[in-house]
Amino acid sequence: MKRGFYLSSLYRRAAKEIVYIILVALLLLVLVDFGLNLVFGVKYPLAVVMSGSMKPTLEPGDLILVQKVDPMNLKVGDIIVFEVPWSSTPIVHRVVAIEDGKIFTKGDNNLYPDPGYRSPEDIYGKVIEVSGNPFRIPLVGYILAFTQTIYGKAILVVLLAIMVIRDIYRKE
Repeated sequence: MKRGFYLSSLYRRAAKEIVYIILVALLLLVLVDFGLNLVFGVKYPLAVVMSGSMKPTLEPGDLILVQKVDPMNLKVGDIIVFEVPWSSTPIVHRVVAIEDGKIFTKGDNNLYPDPGYRSPEDIYGKVIEVSGNPFRIPLVGYILAFTQTIYGKAILVVLLAIMVIRDIYRKE
């Protein structure tokens, strides 16, 4: 009887600690996103690659860092993050041509260039590179993307409530 109670108590404690660690990690991710927004001066300092259009350079789920850029300083080969009218998700593609201030893009894994062109107002920023390669954290982007959904936000609220209730009961 005691052994079973000890194990269930141990599991409960471990579960509480895991929930706590997950919540702290998610909150840190949100704070880092906010801080990077201030540092890099861009709407989406952390962006998530959501499709395979940039394979093999970037994979779905990659978390990338984006810095503000003057669109006039872009050059062919730069990877940029921009908005398009047909998607609510920012697009991450490579600049393939620049003509008269019009920026043409294409995903590395796509057969054809993106329709139309990007105007300077469409561009959020340029993907930060390290040693000539885009800085990316594989798969972590899925976590950030999930926290932006209604379910992700609900889970964050529930986890936060659990932490607060846990602290209240500890003090009593």
